[in-house]
Formats: sequence, structure tokens, C-alpha cells
Amino acid sequence: MKFLEREELANYNFQNEFFRPFVVVTQKSVSSEIRELIVRCVSHMVLGRVNHVKSGWKSVFMVFTIAAADERKTIVLLAFGTMEKIVRDYVPFITETETTTFIDCARCLIAFTNSRFDSDAGLNAIAFLRFCAVKLAEGGLVCYDKNSDGHLRNGDASDGNNLTEKDDHAFIWLPLLDGLSNLTYDPRPTIRKGALEVFFECCCLLCICECVVCVCVYVVLHV
Repeated sequence: MKFLEREELANYNFQNEFFRPFVVVTQKSVSSEIRELIVRCVSHMVLGRVNHVKSGWKSVFMVFTIAAADERKTIVLLAFGTMEKIVRDYVPFITETETTTFIDCARCLIAFTNSRFDSDAGLNAIAFLRFCAVKLAEGGLVCYDKNSDGHLRNGDASDGNNLTEKDDHAFIWLPLLDGLSNLTYDPRPTIRKGALEVFFECCCLLCICECVVCVCVYVVLHV
């Protein structure tokens, strides 16, 4: 954990590269013991040095996203327990370096809504998505980084685009809304109901009339 005690410089991705092998092993290992060990190690490192994690968040969320679909219940619940701690207590840290880290976090939570082991974990994941949406609407998550042209630099260099503040705001919201909208078709009534309620709340937070109309039409057609 010594490497996490050093402050990572801007535009460097050493942490992300360091955590990448954990992603590969979690994804390819046939041993449940090794997968559980990886999740425990990553959880321990992140929670122990959460204020020093920068570019590493991307790979960390990938490890937990893979763990969310694991065939072992203990691994799923272990990973979700760490995500619960991160979102509940440390959510400001996840966008300290890159605004797109929020997208990785949202996608990770959405992955846990599909857990076949524990419906409570799925409902809690939806509740945490709502929590993130509220923080995002309040401006408490995203710190925009403007360049000299007044545009926003996208945290994911692979996209290679400069976004205006309005575009960047939509860019961050869309994965969250897309994930919730897909959950409104979930065969589990509790998940479907919870996702629809949070989706509607997100639309209200954004004041998107078109989305509200779509939700109302959906309710009329499916109730």
C-alpha cells in the first residue's frame, strides 16, 4: 500500500495501471478463493488510503463490477459492502481527479442491481444511485476543469473530445438514466418499482419535461 501514500500527479495513470492486473485476474480466474482474495485486497487498499486514490478508481470499480456478477454470494456481498462504504462515506473522492469516474461508479452500482443472490443489495444499489443523482444535481460531485477556450476537458482521454459544461453535464447523467430505464423492465417487481421511482426523481431533478412525459406514458401503459 506504500504506492498509495504518494500523491499521484495530474495526467498520470500509474494507479490505474497498478490495479489493472487485479481486474484481469478477477475476470479470468476460475478459483473463487482467488477472486475473493482479490476483492478483499482491493477493498483493503482503497478503504485504507481512500484520500490518495486518483486514477485507480477506474480499475477499482471494474473489479467490483465483475464481482457483482460472480457466482459466489460471498464475493458479491463482499464487493457490495465496499461499494456501500465508498458511496456512503467517500463519494466526494471519486470525482476529485476525473469527472468520468462518476460514470464508472454508476455503472458499478447498476451491475449490483442485477444480483441474483440478494434482492436487498439490488434495492440498496438503486438507493445509492438516487443518492449519487441528488449529489450530482446539487453540484456536489463534479468539479469541472475548463481549458483556455472555456470548454471542459473530458477525464477519459480516449474520447478525445472537449465538451461544453452543458454537454459534459448530460454526458455524466446519461449512463445513470440509461441504467435506471433498463431496470424498469426488470422481471422483479421490487427492482422495477424502485428503479422507476428513482428514474422519475432524476427526471424531476433535471427538470426534463420530455423524460417526465415518457415516464407517465410508461406508467399508463404498464400499470
